[in-house]
Amino acid sequence: FPYTTLFRSDLEIRGAGSILGKEQSGHIEKVGYDMYTKLLKEAISELKGEKLKEKKDCKIEVSLNCFIPKNYIESDEKRIDVYEEISKLNSVEEKDKLIKLLNEKYGETPNSVINLVDVALIKNLLINLNCKRLVLNDNTCFIEFYDKQDMVGDNINGVLEKSKKFNKTLINDLKIIFNLNGFSENKLKTLINILK
Repeated sequence: FPYTTLFRSDLEIRGAGSILGKEQSGHIEKVGYDMYTKLLKEAISELKGEKLKEKKDCKIEVSLNCFIPKNYIESDEKRIDVYEEISKLNSVEEKDKLIKLLNEKYGETPNSVINLVDVALIKNLLINLNCKRLVLNDNTCFIEFYDKQDMVGDNINGVLEKSKKFNKTLINDLKIIFNLNGFSENKLKTLINILK
């Protein structure tokens, strides 16, 4: 993550120069690199006649500590950069690389940060499945969908196939309930294994 952060910071400070041209770098300075590239991507897709499917947010309710302690990363700016990198996680490989990097840079990663990383990955995996909400606590674990159509795709069939060892129930056609009680492995890691 230091490379992307340094690259982004450099682009925001100096502009994109000859890569994007003199005029464009002024726009980057005003809206920030991330927003600029998002807007640029949308504009290019629109010109090509492609329709961008807007992804809906997924609400996560977990009864765990999920944060970066100040005594782990003291600098507010660096902590925000790490939060940003965590929010982009889309695979177990990316998650493992980030944890390794944090261990090397800041020392052993606290449980609250590991929880945060796991929850962020789960959230992004669920967004890709068009899920509305995840609730995970000591007694309950369920995934709720926006629409019944979202529950009939190949991805969901894969999730259900992987979760056969758990008691699962469909409620109101929009929820999948997992019984993870008594399961020895960490519940977040179990969900990641089901969803990946």
